[in-house]
Amino acid sequence: MPFLVHNFGTFGFSLNYDLFDGGRREAKVREARSEVRSAEVAVDKLQSEIEVQVQGVYDRIDELKEMVAVAEENVEVQTEATRVADRQFEQNEALNSARSQSHADLASATASLLEANCGLSLAEADLKRAIGQMPR
Repeated sequence: MPFLVHNFGTFGFSLNYDLFDGGRREAKVREARSEVRSAEVAVDKLQSEIEVQVQGVYDRIDELKEMVAVAEENVEVQTEATRVADRQFEQNEALNSARSQSHADLASATASLLEANCGLSLAEADLKRAIGQMPR
């Protein structure tokens, strides 16, 4: 039939199915579930470690803020003590050594304030690092 040659076609399909795979699929599923569970445990552990670390840094920041406040008050007191020592020296009521000691105490108080501020800045940088922000 010469008129059906152009309209002739074939088609087909192939299907493979393993009826019995010897438990291979179930073993893979169990292994995947085990890996997922171990990953969940690792994430929970890491999250709790980070929470503890962040809480510790927050506590340290609070402590250092209090230290800065105390150091600022100490600088104010030492500044006033130095002013009084200078007046007493001018009026010949105190020795030069007392005046020098007062200036040394003021310098020490200022150094303590700078140290506390530096510690506070470092603790804030640790907090940024702990929560995932890099300090600039």
